[in-house]
Amino acid sequence: MRFLSVVLMGSILAGCGIPKSQYNDLESQYKEAVTQRDSAQADRDKAQQELDEARARNKKRLEAFTGVYKELLQIEGKNLAKVKVEDGRAVLQLDSDVLFASGSANLTPAGASAVQEIAKALTADTQANFQVEGHTDNEPIKSKEFPTNWHLGADRSINVVLEMVKAGMPANRISAASYGDTQPVAENTTPDGKKQNRRIELVWMPELSDVMPYKRMMKELAATDSPAPAPEAAPAPK
Repeated sequence: MRFLSVVLMGSILAGCGIPKSQYNDLESQYKEAVTQRDSAQADRDKAQQELDEARARNKKRLEAFTGVYKELLQIEGKNLAKVKVEDGRAVLQLDSDVLFASGSANLTPAGASAVQEIAKALTADTQANFQVEGHTDNEPIKSKEFPTNWHLGADRSINVVLEMVKAGMPANRISAASYGDTQPVAENTTPDGKKQNRRIELVWMPELSDVMPYKRMMKELAATDSPAPAPEAAPAPK
């Protein structure tokens, strides 16, 4: 609207023989209006592009999550593990008392069979990456083999990973971790609570680029890490 007004006014005043200085002012206003119009259009185009990219990323994330979650639910349907979603993570929770004897990191025959079946299902139907996490109750363990609960949780998760790889899970899609007794899901004041805390969790690990605008994040981090410009030197006294 401003653009049209400037053009019309310029035409009228030009025909009336206005002074050249006023005409030049109108011409400057006209050019500024055109620049603002083009800039606004560029901003709209950029915003639309970012919106389209965000929608595409969200669709990709949803499809990835849905595919993995479906497979986890099928595993739960076979009574091999429980499925839960927490903090945006899809998790298979396995009872350590089924997988291992008390104080041991060696899989029982039933535990090995369950882990193998889970590995085969995840290998056949998804290309997702997973992390096996070992959790314990708060009963301290101190032995030559396991100096701490961290060691017990670590050995258990590693043995689950090895069994999954043995069953066909690509080694580059699986990792092991231990949290010891630091992340309980129940109070450690009752036998049932302790039982719930003794668990193995198989966590879906989406790619970082699928979870957040990775490139933008790295660009912002680089900007914050850039050294501040050196202050200009004061002029030498005359």
